[in-house]
Amino acid sequence: MKTDALDIDADGLPLFRPDSAAAPSRIDGTTALRLEKETLHLQDLEASLMEQQDQLRLLQFEQLRRDIQDGLASGEAEAWNPKAIKAEGRRRLGGHADSRLGV
Repeated sequence: MKTDALDIDADGLPLFRPDSAAAPSRIDGTTALRLEKETLHLQDLEASLMEQQDQLRLLQFEQLRRDIQDGLASGEAEAWNPKAIKAEGRRRLGGHADSRLGV
């Protein structure tokens, strides 16, 4: 399906190249006002969306700060020791580790 293509005439005004002869050759004043109103509406929506995204980023950043503070307040860090972690897991399982898991 073809759509109308927008061109600019010698005066710099928008022209339609209609698929049918019944379509107007120039955008009339009412159409131009509607287009302008719709453009402003879309700009408002874009600004609102950007504001919501900024608020979301701020909330995520605040949550990250809280998580970091919780981690710092949780006590001394320990060295990573996978053997000790596996041994603790086996102890908690009572020596019934599933051999399919490779533990």
